[in-house]
Amino acid sequence: IISAMMEVSKNEFIDIEGKTAEEAAAEKGEIFREVLQEAKKRESKKPDWGKRVRAGLEYRKSTEEHFPHYVREVTAQAEGAGIGPDEAWALFLENEGENIPVGSVESVDGHHDTNNRPQRCTTVITNHGNLIGHREDWDPEMAETVRLMRIKVGGVVRVFLGYVDTLSGTSVTITKRDGKISVQTINYFDHPEKPAGVPRNITARLFSEGHHPEEAARRMSEIPRSSGYNHNCVFKNGEPEVWNVEMTAKEVATRRIDMKGPFMHTNHYLDPRLMTADHGFDTVSSRIRYARANILAKRREEMSPDDMQSILD
Repeated sequence: IISAMMEVSKNEFIDIEGKTAEEAAAEKGEIFREVLQEAKKRESKKPDWGKRVRAGLEYRKSTEEHFPHYVREVTAQAEGAGIGPDEAWALFLENEGENIPVGSVESVDGHHDTNNRPQRCTTVITNHGNLIGHREDWDPEMAETVRLMRIKVGGVVRVFLGYVDTLSGTSVTITKRDGKISVQTINYFDHPEKPAGVPRNITARLFSEGHHPEEAARRMSEIPRSSGYNHNCVFKNGEPEVWNVEMTAKEVATRRIDMKGPFMHTNHYLDPRLMTADHGFDTVSSRIRYARANILAKRREEMSPDDMQSILD
């Protein structure tokens, strides 16, 4: 797997082991205490901070009902970092607690572009699921919170590129569980409405557990959700299976990808049922990146890591 990520000032590999997920989360919080406290200081100066803290209380209540163990993880990470649980949830939600589409402006073709939050995440899967490329780009002020980590709890190992104020699963995650390997990459969707429910970063944490993606999607389809990401998943127990799961607060679109050619995803919905304005904001840049990746990837039957890098650049 190749990950071409945003420029970060510190890009060391963090290795954590714990007897429980909460123990590992507490250690992670302690390691990133300075980064998380600085993030809290920066975010708390923004005018919407109070609203995000209040939203966190609602989202935490929804999560407690369905995933109490993930609530304990967030709490343990907060304790390790020396910040309050309410503040930790406001950080954990990222912009989901804002309940408004951020910086959206309408383009000339009727789509929307989110100027304040540049969306450039691109995933390409090729070589029958054996080569996965992901470019992670986000708000430059969040660069300090992006890290490459390995967390081992019992027999489950997760290696991931992610944001330290969340749990695993929010960018690229490789998980080994019971001898099986799973890979998840995330593409962000902007949602005009975010009702109370389990937040998307909890969904991403569930998908990072290493269970079959169809099983994770089925479970989330039965639970009230506040919004959703796009999940690109490769599950390897023998020959790789490639799955795509697009999610909103109301719908889950799951499909197994026929890997006769490359598969790619950017920041707009591909499932026809979800291509409506009330499900999110389609970005012009996303369609341009998707078209470019399609053209470049389909020129090659098999792709080398260098070929992949050239597409992601």
